[in-house]
Amino acid sequence: MKKSVSIFTVTLFTIGVIAIFIAGFSGTASATASSSSWANTKLSKEDCMREARTALTNAKFNNISHSASSVVGSRGPYYAVIRVIPEKQMVFIIVVGPDSSECDRFQTYLKTNGLW
Repeated sequence: MKKSVSIFTVTLFTIGVIAIFIAGFSGTASATASSSSWANTKLSKEDCMREARTALTNAKFNNISHSASSVVGSRGPYYAVIRVIPEKQMVFIIVVGPDSSECDRFQTYLKTNGLW
């Protein structure tokens, strides 16, 4: 039961993030590609948030900001969100932008270069 609730939560979060980014790109019809993945982590929330910020900086994303559980950055027309879910020992990564292969490339970089 807990696993299905967490899958539902992550799916709902993903749909919400994609909807927000698509709404932000409403003037640009081609900006609808996305790529997402998750990684296991044993880091504390604070360490994981710090690592998310470092991963975005190393990937040359800028305008980096954060909320209580997410770190967001942009790189040209691409936006990345790294959501920290410490109670599930997971990090969720999503990249949205105009080209799906670039979204995949950025998402893969963030997942493999973060010290989750």
